[in-house]
Amino acid sequence: MAQIEVVLDSIRVSMMNYQRVVILKVKNADAYLPIWVGTTEADAIAIKLHGIRPPRPLTHDFTCAVIDALGGNVHSVVINALKKDTFYSKVVLSSAKGQLEN
Repeated sequence: MAQIEVVLDSIRVSMMNYQRVVILKVKNADAYLPIWVGTTEADAIAIKLHGIRPPRPLTHDFTCAVIDALGGNVHSVVINALKKDTFYSKVVLSSAKGQLEN
């Protein structure tokens, strides 16, 4: 299956039901992928985008710190399935030993 690279375009609020929607834009194209997320997830993304430092590390901050401490980094995130209106993905990590998908 071909992979299509996307970038974060925006985080919006649906006027129909006030749910948060992450809008991904296909890189180098005028196509978009909306993904509905929870309020907590949308807020965590917005906090990171705006460079706000919360009073304590959030779960994803802790996870990134562990990956970094082990000498790795997040190479990419691949959305690989859509089942019953839920997106599933895998995280690709890079380190001196190569890549690991989980």
